[in-house]
Amino acid sequence: WLSSQSIDILLLQETHWPFTRDWISDHYLVVHSGENKKQAGLLCLISKRVCRPSNLSWYEHVPGRILQLRIHGTQRCIDILNVYQHTCIPSHMEARQQIWHNLFSILSTFSHRNILLMAGDFNCSADQRTDAIGYPMFQTDKGHSHGPRHADAHHLKHLLSQFDLSALNTWDIQNRATYEFGPQSSRIDFICTRRSHADQMAKAVTQLRDF
Repeated sequence: WLSSQSIDILLLQETHWPFTRDWISDHYLVVHSGENKKQAGLLCLISKRVCRPSNLSWYEHVPGRILQLRIHGTQRCIDILNVYQHTCIPSHMEARQQIWHNLFSILSTFSHRNILLMAGDFNCSADQRTDAIGYPMFQTDKGHSHGPRHADAHHLKHLLSQFDLSALNTWDIQNRATYEFGPQSSRIDFICTRRSHADQMAKAVTQLRDF
């Protein structure tokens, strides 16, 4: 499937692979971050069209949960954050809080000169419309829905606001959920960049629903 697409950067969550390493495939530079046990897991693929192996560096902030890549350019860099937040259940709230804290700390170290791409499964709905969030609701077969509510959704809102980011896949009211199973649906996965780079083309996010 991937070989028939024109995808430059692919960020995948929940691989459930327990190892951390990088390697080179036919068309992609590949980095994986995993926990010691078979859960979580982040996979990043960067097309060889985008950069050479010598121009890519990476750092595992939280194994299987936060993985940073940097594409080193001649004029500026591209910072990439692949994120997988813990699910929102009582036993995970402390771990969720730590992930939010880490994201605030990591983003505060990034140069505003660089292009930023932060994407992944935040396991958190957007709770209200802001300069960073176009529409907190999404399209379903029964109309628009906010999806599930999360007690710590204010952390996501403050994260986007503090670092002047935009959740690109929230600006088309016709976009559907990013998770659907039977009657359940939610939009807890986001693609974010700095608002200064969030032009109309960037906000024209397309979902590959047949994938």
